[in-house]
Amino acid sequence: MSYQKPCSKEQMHKRFKESQRGERYLTITESQPQRESAYSRQRIIVYQEHLDAFLDGLRNAIKAMRR
Repeated sequence: MSYQKPCSKEQMHKRFKESQRGERYLTITESQPQRESAYSRQRIIVYQEHLDAFLDGLRNAIKAMRR
């Protein structure tokens, strides 16, 4: 008999990474279980030079959602 503790069905991971050329970037990954041992993953990658534009867009989206 086995017991599994219920948990959230989706997981979010945020990581800062660095490429082989020294370029820094952010990854945001969402994992959702599809079957017993399979996951569906979606990933957003934001490079350092695009971070300000990404944050502006995110702020605008949050403002629109709060209206």
